[in-house]
Amino acid sequence: MKHALIRCGLFLLVGLSTACVSGSRVPTEDISTRGSEGFPLRLLWSYQAEGDLTLPLLYTQGLVISNYRIQGTSRVVYIVVQADTGSLMWQYETDGSVGGSEDLVRIVADQLILAGNERVEAVELRNGRQSWVSKGYNAIVSIATSDGAVFVASKNEVTALDVATGETKWRNTTMPGYSFRVFYDERTDRVLVTSDTFYVLDAQTGHILSATENKGDWTPADCFNELQIHEGRLYCETIVFDGATGKLMTMTEILTEDYLWFPPIISGTMYVRTLTGAVAAMNIDTMGLKWEYRPAAQSNNKSAEVISKVVVVGAHGYAIADDATLRAFDLDTGKEVGWWQAPYVADWRSRDYIFAIIPAVAPDGQHLYATFGDQTLYAFGP
Repeated sequence: MKHALIRCGLFLLVGLSTACVSGSRVPTEDISTRGSEGFPLRLLWSYQAEGDLTLPLLYTQGLVISNYRIQGTSRVVYIVVQADTGSLMWQYETDGSVGGSEDLVRIVADQLILAGNERVEAVELRNGRQSWVSKGYNAIVSIATSDGAVFVASKNEVTALDVATGETKWRNTTMPGYSFRVFYDERTDRVLVTSDTFYVLDAQTGHILSATENKGDWTPADCFNELQIHEGRLYCETIVFDGATGKLMTMTEILTEDYLWFPPIISGTMYVRTLTGAVAAMNIDTMGLKWEYRPAAQSNNKSAEVISKVVVVGAHGYAIADDATLRAFDLDTGKEVGWWQAPYVADWRSRDYIFAIIPAVAPDGQHLYATFGDQTLYAFGP
């Protein structure tokens, strides 16, 4: 896992913000036409974009957000589709230096926030208009948000921007180097900086409240892209750090590969993709394994591997497999429930191109939205 973190960090430093690994479309001539078996949801609609859709895929306020790169350019188009009808609401074109990973995209206060390289920009969710731009940063590596602020991590700095106007609220210029992430802990109203020294900042002023030197084989600084905050703790996949000091709390030896997205934590369980293409359900109180799900082989007896993030809708988990199926499995047991067949899938594990096209899934509580790496966005529901 650690070698993957280092690779992604290096790519981010040179500005390749769409993805840290290469990828290509997998030919699927041997895959049968679209069908399903035991799949709990039905296809409601599909939307055809003008380019291959990739991460991040988001749902908010009745809207589904995806993006694609304009072929032969560095330009990216974000599309916003109405979740109930599949109709395009608006699209927004920008350059590929912003957005493109879960570290650099946020939704807050009815705005889509995109960041990366030297700037942060905000787009109004209801009409797709740019509401503000904040420029002049040196290598933005992550952002975090509160209800009223966007916190930006860049070289030697953490900056707080007013979410409504983009104006600078404060800037702390004493942070070290490039390789740190920034988080907002809503339970304490604190900003966390995960460099070699773990800083806790006052979210209103940027003043340093504490600084803890962490040493050892694993610190939050060693875990770059995977790190996420949940209820006051920092999770690096199956490694857990204290959110007040950054000190290591629990380390479970499971080979995981979720460095392109954050494994979801729902009702005390983390659902993480393993290096072997399975889904491991982890109890976050103990970080013990509850069960492991492996996609069942199809009629051609070819085994399949999960290659997307896991999402939860109702009593089932869902993920995309490398045979272009959308798999459903039981959350209590990890046993497969059924599958839905797509015509093809993109596989980011191949190393042919710099910019990966990555299959994606997103839930809204009752519905599921999915892209398989082509131009089609699918919606599923009861």
